[in-house]
Amino acid sequence: MTNEHTEKFKKILRDKAPKTASDRMRYLLRALRDLNYELSTDKLQEYIIDLKEQSIYVAEHTAKALKLFIKHVIKDRNLYESFKTPRATEEVDKEIPSPAEVRAVAKAINWPPAKAYYCLLAESGLRPGELFKLKINEIDIEERTIKPKRITETKRAYIAFFSKPLQKYLKEVYLPYREEFINKYAETMKYLLGSRAEEWKQLLFPFKESTIRATIYDAMDKVLGRRFKLYGLRTFFATYMSIKKVPGQIIDIIQGREPPKQFKILVKHYLAFTIEELRKIYDKANLTTLENN
Repeated sequence: MTNEHTEKFKKILRDKAPKTASDRMRYLLRALRDLNYELSTDKLQEYIIDLKEQSIYVAEHTAKALKLFIKHVIKDRNLYESFKTPRATEEVDKEIPSPAEVRAVAKAINWPPAKAYYCLLAESGLRPGELFKLKINEIDIEERTIKPKRITETKRAYIAFFSKPLQKYLKEVYLPYREEFINKYAETMKYLLGSRAEEWKQLLFPFKESTIRATIYDAMDKVLGRRFKLYGLRTFFATYMSIKKVPGQIIDIIQGREPPKQFKILVKHYLAFTIEELRKIYDKANLTTLENN
């Protein structure tokens, strides 16, 4: 996206009522920032789902702004049709993969970056976009914890965990692969990205997001004969943990559903759990994706 795109959108909004035009532009600019000014069918779908989880009102207005922008400025039919405008009365998407299906897909993924990403997504309960933005210093392999440092106005992931089999895979397979990849392409990325190459080197997943997604979807096609949204793994996590009797408030904290202000109140006045106690609750649920690999 460029300034030329947003300027063109402003001209289109001239025919709208002043408040409508102001709202459309405000919601669009926030969406573009959240999406890192990159639009793809998968990212748009997951972004709207994420907003619905926070506020159906915000999701509806954001979708309307994006639809208008894509239709008249980007003019890409696939992007336009990749997501629907949410309504308060619509039914919740009930497509949730089973534990057996989640493990089958994990087993079928051969490329280490895609396998590591998919398994972490399923076992941590984080949002797909959060995991792609995660830095290497925000994951502790020995402690099996993830602590995203980014805080937004509406959400904050407090702490997430992953299983011992995945810990072993990350340590023995993925991280050595990642290190070799970075060393191999460091000079190329420095030429392409300039000063931003250092940020690229700090990413837990310094690979093309589209390639990781495509690899995962290929595995789904192979073993399931169908695809489910990667965001569906977030719902899978919450459902699995609920079935295993994990308290809802703990699930919400792990998945970052508590706004920062409410989170601070919970920590200061109500939560008596230590990280170790939270990890024990997580481990008791026995959520693993690689146990059969």
